[in-house]
Amino acid sequence: MFDKFEPFKSVEKQNFTFQPTRYELWIGGEMVASGKVDAVISAKVVKFEGVEKVVVGFSDSKLNSELAENNVFDEFITSNDRLQLVTVPQETNVENVGIVMFQMNIGATRQRKDFNRNEPFCCNLFLQGGTIAKVTFSYSNPEKLLEFYSEQEGQRTVDLDFVFHSPDHKRHENGRHVSGPHGGAPRAVKVEANVSGGEGYTVTIYNTDSEKAVVQMAPKQMKIIQQSEGLMVLRGYGQDALGTSFADYGLSIQHNDGQVTKCILHMYDRQVDIEYLGSGGDAVPKDLEIVAWAKNAMAQYASENVTDGRQLLAQIYNSVKDDPGQLKQVRDFAALGAAYLMMLNQEISDDIDVLQLIASVGYLCLSKAIEKDGGDLNLYKDRLLLLRIGHQPLTFTVMLALEIDTNPMNSMSSLAGYRARDAIYKMEIADLELHPPLYRRVTFFQERKTEFDQMIDRQFFMPERTLDNVVKSGVEIHKKLLDYLVRRVMEEGDMDF
Repeated sequence: MFDKFEPFKSVEKQNFTFQPTRYELWIGGEMVASGKVDAVISAKVVKFEGVEKVVVGFSDSKLNSELAENNVFDEFITSNDRLQLVTVPQETNVENVGIVMFQMNIGATRQRKDFNRNEPFCCNLFLQGGTIAKVTFSYSNPEKLLEFYSEQEGQRTVDLDFVFHSPDHKRHENGRHVSGPHGGAPRAVKVEANVSGGEGYTVTIYNTDSEKAVVQMAPKQMKIIQQSEGLMVLRGYGQDALGTSFADYGLSIQHNDGQVTKCILHMYDRQVDIEYLGSGGDAVPKDLEIVAWAKNAMAQYASENVTDGRQLLAQIYNSVKDDPGQLKQVRDFAALGAAYLMMLNQEISDDIDVLQLIASVGYLCLSKAIEKDGGDLNLYKDRLLLLRIGHQPLTFTVMLALEIDTNPMNSMSSLAGYRARDAIYKMEIADLELHPPLYRRVTFFQERKTEFDQMIDRQFFMPERTLDNVVKSGVEIHKKLLDYLVRRVMEEGDMDF
C-alpha cells in the first residue's frame, strides 16, 4: 500500500532523485516492453521567467525515445495515493481524458503545450513510509504509461501465493448476472510466483468437483495493476506459445486483512466475469463488487486504459440498474459517485434516458457520501462537476423532485425548463459559496462563481434576488432532490427514468 494524501492540494516544489531498477511500458492495457534500468530519475526546481517549475531529468540511450532527457512540469499536487507533477495546457495537440480531468479539477497551468511522443503530461510519485517507491509517467501522444520500480517496491509481491477454494460461482456477461450460484460447483483458484521464472504471477483455475482436480483454466501470466484497501487486481501480459494474448484475462482478489474472501476472473475480450464465491456465498456484501468495480475503473482511467475503464463503468451501470436495492448496502458512496461522474465525462451513452439515470444516481451517491463526510471538499468538487456536466439530463429529475411540471407532454416547456435550470444553478451556488476553498484553488470554479456573481448582481434569480437567499434556496433544493432520489431509487427501486 502506498501513502495516502488529501487530493488536489498544492505541494511545495522540491528536488528529488529516484534510482529505479526496472521499468514497464504499457499501451492499451498491455505491457509492450520491460527490463532493467540503471539511469537515475532526478528532479530539480528551476525558474522560467520568474515562475518556478520542476524539470525531471532522465538519461538513458535505450529509453530516451520513450522519456525525454528533460521534462518540464508546471505544478506539484497531491492525489489520493500519489504526488503528481503536472502540465495541464488549455490548448494542446491531442485529446486525452487525463488532461481533461486535470483541467476540471485544478484548471489549466498554461495556455498551450504540444506534446511530443516522449513528453509526458504527468509524473506520478508513489511513496511508502515517506520514501519514493515507484515513479510513473502518463502520456497523451500516444496514450501510454511508463512505470519505474525500485527493489523496495518489489516487496509487494510476497503475499500472492495461495489457493482459494470456492464452493460455488456466478457468471456475469456484459455486467449482467446470467447464471449461478449452482447449488455446489467447487473450484480452486491458484496464484503463485511466475512458473516461467519471469516477473509477476501465474494464475490457474481448477475444477474440484471430483476426487481429482482438473485444470479449468490453463495457467495465465499476470501482473499487479491495482492495489487498494481490500482489493488487488491482476492483469495478464505477454502471450502463450501459440501467440494468444494473456492480456485478455485478469483476476480481482478481494480480501479482509489478508484473508482472501472472493476471486473474480475477468475475460475482457468476451466481457465475461466469473465470480468465485467464498464460504459465505452470496453473504459477501455487494459493496465489495460494484464499489470494487468503481475503484478499478478509476484506476484504469488513471493508467490510461480507457477501454477497460469504460467496460467497468458499463458493468456498474447495468448492475445498479438491474438491482438498485444493492445501493442500500453500499458503504463507499464516494467511489461509486466518482464512477458515475466519469460515465458522464466519458459520454458512455448519448441516450437522454440513460444519461438521466446516470446523472440522477451519481447525484444520489455523491450526496449520500456528503451526508457521511461533509468535511471532504473533494466530494463537493465532484458534485459540482456532476451538476455542470450532467445539467441537461438532470433537469428532468429536478422537475419531478420539485413538482415543477409532472405532465410529460409539457416537461420541456420553456417555463418548466427554465425553472429546473435555475434550481440547478442555485444548488451550484450553494455548494460554491459554502465551500470557498474550491473556487479559491480551482480556476474552473472561480470562473463559474464569477458568472453566478454577475447573474445575482442582475437579480437573475427570482424571487430570491440576494446571494444569501439564493444560497438558502440552493440548500433546500439539494435536500428535496436527495430525499426524492432516496425514496424513488433506494426505497422503491424505481430506475425507470
